[in-house]
Amino acid sequence: MVERKGFGHPDTLADAIAEETSRRYASHCMDRFGAVAHHWFDKVMLIGGEADVDFRAGRMIRPVRAILAGKAVRAVGNEEIPLMRIFREAVAHVFAGTLKNFRFEEYCVCELSVCDSVGPGQRSTRYRPKSASEVKELESGRLVSNDCNLCVGFAPYTPSELLSLDLERFLLSPQQQSRRPWLGSDIKTVVTRVGAKTRVLANIPMLASHVESLATYLDMREALEAELKLYCSDYLTSDCDVVVNPEWIHGRAYLTATGTCLDTGDIGVVGRGNRHSGLITPMRSMSIEASAGKNPLDHTGKLLNVAASLIAEQVYRELEVATTVYIFSKKGDPVQAPSIVAVHCDAETAIPENCASRTAQIAGNALDDIDVIRTELLAGSARLF
Repeated sequence: MVERKGFGHPDTLADAIAEETSRRYASHCMDRFGAVAHHWFDKVMLIGGEADVDFRAGRMIRPVRAILAGKAVRAVGNEEIPLMRIFREAVAHVFAGTLKNFRFEEYCVCELSVCDSVGPGQRSTRYRPKSASEVKELESGRLVSNDCNLCVGFAPYTPSELLSLDLERFLLSPQQQSRRPWLGSDIKTVVTRVGAKTRVLANIPMLASHVESLATYLDMREALEAELKLYCSDYLTSDCDVVVNPEWIHGRAYLTATGTCLDTGDIGVVGRGNRHSGLITPMRSMSIEASAGKNPLDHTGKLLNVAASLIAEQVYRELEVATTVYIFSKKGDPVQAPSIVAVHCDAETAIPENCASRTAQIAGNALDDIDVIRTELLAGSARLF
């Protein structure tokens, strides 16, 4: 059993906004102070608005509220960091790249609830630096974990897991969007396999302005379902059933104004959806850490989840054994030296003789290269949701 909340799902939008805010904040700090000031932006909440939706028409009548709650350096000396501007730009960027017919200035209200309180045992410079040199000081020393975290990575993905990811890519591809401009981005897939039988449930919103009537909706849904069955049949070797928008059987249409149920009052919160694997995998070991929006410098719940996945992927690639990596880091551990790194390998045939030594080497190299992960996070190239 595996689930994927698509890019337009409110929870995934919240993840994306949190991470985009962190990256923009980091970029501003690098430009102004030469280093990244401390921050946690992993508490973004989206309060859904309201839309008037009917066949041939969909419009927002009450705006979405985007709330940034967290902890961050708000000023360096007398220079204030423009948190509201950074947050608004991040929200606008994510919505523009994901939603349709969404007029940001009209349809969204942004709110801040960010504090700069100093935690127990921490120096005041952590959240209230008096100068740029005190911000740089945070980077210059040996960085240690600022939290206790359990992190997990695995490889390879099962066919069901890969299908959950690829179905969304297929539906959001330029070719499909050109053919079906009515496709929304709030795509949720659940793939289950019992023995040789695979079942795919896909909830896919349609833009109300493109749908003439219930009869038209049913025809569009049926045609899409038939195409997805062909896609899944080519993808899987096992027998596969596909159901799109199952509420059709009760005469209900899944219509939205902008392609997400956020426009009809749903709520999005960071960390409630996909894990850093991009999936929700209840039948696997997984971390419940909400990585999006956390400080990429020293928050091990972010850095070491990415590292665990990279280790698992490389072990599988080289040794061809299914791999799960578990990492535990406690407060005060050097970021590159967590308390526990455990690697579990499972093979249908014998485990290679060099498995233990090569796995230890791969894990050690990945942790030594933690700066590479930081760079990828700041560039937005590491998957977190």
